[in-house]
Amino acid sequence: MNRDLAVAARPHLKTGLSVPVMVIAALVASVLVVAAQPAERALAQSAPAAGVYVPLSPARILDTRAPGGGGAFAPNTSRDIQVTGLGGVPSTDVVAVVFDVTVTNDIADGWGLVWQAGTPRPNPVSTINYVTGRAITNTATSKVSAAGKVSFFSLNTTDLILDVVGYYRSTPGAGYVPVTQARILDTRPGGVKIPTGYSFDLKMRGVAGVPDVAGVSAVAFNLSSLNQDNPGFLTVYAKGQVRPGTSSLNYGTQRMQTQMVVTNLSADGYASIYNLGANTDLLVDIVGYYTAGAGARFVPITPSRVIDTRYNVPGWGVGPITQPLAPNTNTASQLTGRVPELLGQR
Repeated sequence: MNRDLAVAARPHLKTGLSVPVMVIAALVASVLVVAAQPAERALAQSAPAAGVYVPLSPARILDTRAPGGGGAFAPNTSRDIQVTGLGGVPSTDVVAVVFDVTVTNDIADGWGLVWQAGTPRPNPVSTINYVTGRAITNTATSKVSAAGKVSFFSLNTTDLILDVVGYYRSTPGAGYVPVTQARILDTRPGGVKIPTGYSFDLKMRGVAGVPDVAGVSAVAFNLSSLNQDNPGFLTVYAKGQVRPGTSSLNYGTQRMQTQMVVTNLSADGYASIYNLGANTDLLVDIVGYYTAGAGARFVPITPSRVIDTRYNVPGWGVGPITQPLAPNTNTASQLTGRVPELLGQR
């Protein structure tokens, strides 16, 4: 596998690709925990600060492979990482930061965790799970310390890449509005994969319940890559911007890889998706959007596991689901009221 796939910044090739669009219900890949403003006012004075989202053009703030990046993580170690004041994130008034976390060059399967620096490492919790020989990416949102830092722990030796995509602050910005998940892109019915080295523009306002108004500054969606014959990566950014040297999703060979992405939009409501590495089918499932003057405000908390179906492993099982999920079935679980930090503040 080309280990530079997670950072490659190649010439931008645009084509007039015609991609079929199909709207269907989709599965949830990630969950955003938000508190509506009326509920927030009802919290006790000790409640954590709530923030509104400010999207950014993706920017790389850490690459342990690069000179001055600190080198790969040793097994069972953690480091504090400065995130405010970098990549467009201001130095003050930052409640939490959103970034794409990529691990690569790992020598054994393992997991990593991002959390607020200066606080005990939550356990058991994981932000990203990685396998040997693959670059893996996940989107994470973490509280930051008073000094604007997060901590990262790795179970095994691995390099770490952080690409900041946005942040939450207490001053005015864009609140989050969840929508019923809907698929706006599926390249499989037309039999036309997205070629390697190409980018295309996709309208993300005015579809799937997202209003086509200027106040919608960003969208959240699940991006899936499948039917590839080589490893590669995808980069998502606002149409018309210079393509950043970052990755939103890293995919393997003949694997279905899904990643939640939060991207800002162009003035006319488009995002660009760039593909490099292999011809690939793509799925895009909208899950929500960010809009000025409305929506829910985000309340960051210390990560805490509320569901773990692995009851056959001593000390691992958590929550109300005690068996592996059966195929082709729906499983419901109560999440509200299970968030420990908010539970004691209602």
